[in-house]
Amino acid sequence: TDASGNTGTNTFTVTVTDTTAPELTLSPPNDIQQEATGPDGAVVTFTVNADDTVSGTVPVTCAPPSGSVFPLGTTTVTCTATDAAGNPGSISFVVTVVDSIAPVITPPTLSPVEATGPNGAVVSFTVEANDAVAGNFPATCTPASGSTFPVGSTPVSCTASDGPNGTSVAFIVQVVDTTAPSLTVPSSTIVAEATSSAGAVVFYSTSASDLVTASPTIVCQPPSGSTFALGTTTVSCTATDGAGNSTTRTFSVRVQDTTAPVLTVPGAITVPATSPTGANVTFAATATDAVTASPTITCTPPSGSAFLVGTTTVSCTARDAAGNTSAARTFTVTVQPFAYTYNGFYSPVNMGNRDTFGFPTVVNGMNAGRTLPLKFEIFNPNGSELTSTTMIDVRILTEVAFRSAFPNLTYPTQNGTNTSLCAGKNVVPLNSADKSSALKFSSGQYNVGLKTDTRPTVPNCYVAFARVSTDAKPGITALVTLSP
Repeated sequence: TDASGNTGTNTFTVTVTDTTAPELTLSPPNDIQQEATGPDGAVVTFTVNADDTVSGTVPVTCAPPSGSVFPLGTTTVTCTATDAAGNPGSISFVVTVVDSIAPVITPPTLSPVEATGPNGAVVSFTVEANDAVAGNFPATCTPASGSTFPVGSTPVSCTASDGPNGTSVAFIVQVVDTTAPSLTVPSSTIVAEATSSAGAVVFYSTSASDLVTASPTIVCQPPSGSTFALGTTTVSCTATDGAGNSTTRTFSVRVQDTTAPVLTVPGAITVPATSPTGANVTFAATATDAVTASPTITCTPPSGSAFLVGTTTVSCTARDAAGNTSAARTFTVTVQPFAYTYNGFYSPVNMGNRDTFGFPTVVNGMNAGRTLPLKFEIFNPNGSELTSTTMIDVRILTEVAFRSAFPNLTYPTQNGTNTSLCAGKNVVPLNSADKSSALKFSSGQYNVGLKTDTRPTVPNCYVAFARVSTDAKPGITALVTLSP
């Protein structure tokens, strides 16, 4: 258009074209690195956008697409986009799947294991490693499962590797000794004989065994070799192993006294009579005993009793406090007859000497029927003179009657036959009174007149004698012949 307002018109063509490819962008913009989640790798997702000046947002195609499983290692992803004008655009980036996580080892949970021997116990366990790539596999442990572990706490170290990554873990294996020893004591009561009033020394045996401790310590109370008192004593024994485990058992020891005392009695005792009937005799029997200091001795008759003339057997026993009685032991007490001293016969009786048999060597000759006057004295062992007439036996007997009255005397024999006491002996005439008299004691001597036979016997030999009636034999004898 000019100044005048004149307008001129002309035409031309303007062509607008689209030759610019879309622009692709990766979000985030860097190459991708992702941890493997399994042996095949990992699922990797990503976002790629394509923007175009003309077409705006354009669809994007990637290979491999987002959400694919990418293997371990490096994978190149190429993404393309084409706008409506057919302009293509592309982008490439790298997806790296890595394994940087070590396996996970789960240690076992073990309870304490009881020792089975002195070296400990065999302990088995299972330790596995878990890995996202390598999966589950056994760990390597030192000491290994199935090893013998000593008593106490032993650390175990386990390792596992999936190749690039390794790990380790430690745990404790505890072997304990809580089992008490086995203790053996005497199975029945030990019976021992007392050897003194304190009892007896008793020895016994015990033993103990243990899975771990070779020789458990045994302590007993009272210990073996102690002196055990009379009666029953309980012995308590305890066996203790090296871990302090202990076992206690008991048994009994009975000390008894079943042994009778040893009794000693005197040998045969012979004493003279102290009276016409006998004598009081004392003696001592003794007894020893392992336990009872003074056993009770019982003798029958007891010591100090009056023993009659002759031989008496004394029987003694000894009894201890436990009631054990010895076998009876015996000895004899012989009381000799009262040893009277006889003097006489005095004149007019002629005594002469004594022959080897104790009879006079002279025979008194007198008329038959006359009185034989006898005078004599008798003295006690203590020297005092007897005066009693009631205990005197004075008689005249034929020789035959005399031998019968005293058969235990020794008489003369010839060719095995008795000979007359008067034979071969001198006859001395005796003048005698005509009147017999009873025994009496006067003027310090006994006096008696014995009437003789009016008709002499054959053989004509008489024996006059006097004795204390308790004596076994005559104390005085005189020989007499009678003339018709």
